Amino acid sequence: GKKAAEFARTLLDRRLVHFIASDGHDLKQRPPTMNEAHAWLVKNYGQPVADTLCIDNPRATLNGHAVNLPYMEVENPTRKWYQIWR
Repeated sequence: GKKAAEFARTLLDRRLVHFIASDGHDLKQRPPTMNEAHAWLVKNYGQPVADTLCIDNPRATLNGHAVNLPYMEVENPTRKWYQIWR
């Protein structure tokens, strides 16, 4: 939903995401759509970020290596004084 998408984007913006995964359950009813997720990341965050989160970090984990966070330009949103608790 909209709130979940906003929260996911906030996590990405704050560099708190190490992997992108699918909640796909099978190939017929809920297939994984990683190609769409990767394409969205390329469009919104760039190729290096997309490759790191969708390919490099999952591979590193399976091989027992450390994961990396790609460099990203992060916007620091300005908050009004009454939004400090959010």
